[in-house]
Amino acid sequence: MLTGCWALLALGACSPPGGQSTEAAPPTGHYEGTFTANGTPLRVVLDVRQDTTQALQAEVYFPEWLLLGFSAEQLRYEHPQLSFVHRQPEGRTMQFSLRHEGNFLQGAFKTDSLQAEVLLIRRDQAPPRPYREVAMRWQTAAGPTTGTLLIPNDTVLLHPAVLLLHGSNAPHQHELSSYASWLARHGIATLVFDRRDARAPKNRPPQFGLNDLAADAAAALRTLKQNPEIDSTRVGLWGISQGATVAALVAGQPSRPAAFVVGVSAPGMSLADVVQYQNEEALAKQGATKAEQAQAWRTFEALERYVRRPTSKTETAKTTELLSSALQQPWARFTTLPQQLPDTAAIRTNSYWRELNYNPRDAWQAVRVPVLLQYGTHDERLDARASAERLRLAAGRRGTSLVRVYAGANHELILPATTVAEGEASQQWQWPRPVPGYLEEQLEWLLERASK
Repeated sequence: MLTGCWALLALGACSPPGGQSTEAAPPTGHYEGTFTANGTPLRVVLDVRQDTTQALQAEVYFPEWLLLGFSAEQLRYEHPQLSFVHRQPEGRTMQFSLRHEGNFLQGAFKTDSLQAEVLLIRRDQAPPRPYREVAMRWQTAAGPTTGTLLIPNDTVLLHPAVLLLHGSNAPHQHELSSYASWLARHGIATLVFDRRDARAPKNRPPQFGLNDLAADAAAALRTLKQNPEIDSTRVGLWGISQGATVAALVAGQPSRPAAFVVGVSAPGMSLADVVQYQNEEALAKQGATKAEQAQAWRTFEALERYVRRPTSKTETAKTTELLSSALQQPWARFTTLPQQLPDTAAIRTNSYWRELNYNPRDAWQAVRVPVLLQYGTHDERLDARASAERLRLAAGRRGTSLVRVYAGANHELILPATTVAEGEASQQWQWPRPVPGYLEEQLEWLLERASK
């Protein structure tokens, strides 16, 4: 999920000892300035400091986004050049190259689709990091799991806490760490961890399902609640996309192990409906005709029926014919149609086929703690309006639960980069950004739950 800047932003690590130049002192300090792309500036803060081993650390965050940001990865300083990267979900990377001159850091960053100028001025010493990172390790049915607990550096003896759960395409803890650091900056301890498939080869069909992920999350939740600095009565779950369904499965257990749940872009329909929606969106974007879209719809409907009854010779023959015909069409490459029908073994072992018809509404109906659900109307991965309506009455305790739908936002609740008219003859490019109200309402809701 997010995760994006724009997915949303991840948390990183430190430069290795010995990676610093001895020619000049590193550019530690509190820097303020702008990222400027297409003529539009974005306010930014960069804190550079040395840890107890003299290794450099750096954090970038955005004042206009309630301090949402990320920490530098692969951070190096070779006078006068400071460089680092920020890994984004799905293999994307943001690369920074800055030149240190006196109290200034100046340079650029670039991604696959965006390049921006960076100008930062040193204002003061870097303040202490607002939270501590504690490495954690626990056991699950899949083996040992590693995670990172962020604990606010304040005077609170027992902190409220949130366990963050991944979307289907973001198994690594760094892909959720921007939210973890954001919440820790605002007084809520957070735990992120590597999902069981974080180190699995890419494109390998998953052999685990939602219940397996829920068992892993429950183990992480127990570990979090056992920490002596955590108030076990004020521990909640936060999940995006598939992670929201996993959160519902955990929170709906009879023991009610979580005090509250936040679901971002939580599916309110079956995986089959989600896949159908994604394919319809993809075909419409490619300009497919109504007849072509209708053929795709018939093929997906037949495929869904076949998965429910894989031993039916009638369904097998009908689906084989429809799939063969569809795969010969030029539009097929823009869909998720399989190259061949899955056999009964694949349907039994591959979680995609096994859970194609699972309805997540069932999981939400079992949740009896307060729930916050947030959606964007321009979600490209699921029908957000339909999901919001289906879960509105199903999730949590009435009177303490809330469903919000934000205009124009995508699956990560981001408004994409746009160009808007400023006058008759001028236009202004706008940065991608969290949709107004999303972070504000989520933080207010969480702080209210955490104070009880």
